[in-house]
Amino acid sequence: MKSFGMSIIFYDPFVTEWHGTEEKKELDELLQLSDVVSIHVIKTKETENLISKRETGFT
Repeated sequence: MKSFGMSIIFYDPFVTEWHGTEEKKELDELLQLSDVVSIHVIKTKETENLISKRETGFT
């Protein structure tokens, strides 16, 4: 994505400290800043409904 001039930001509740070139954000902020979102999670009780109509603005 960087080759297309995109900035990469990510959300991970388990990462407490990050020193990479990508920026770690809270989920709400990530969704507000992003034009493209790619979600890669295992379906569990905790991840079910991680993104809903409310978060996408599709109400």
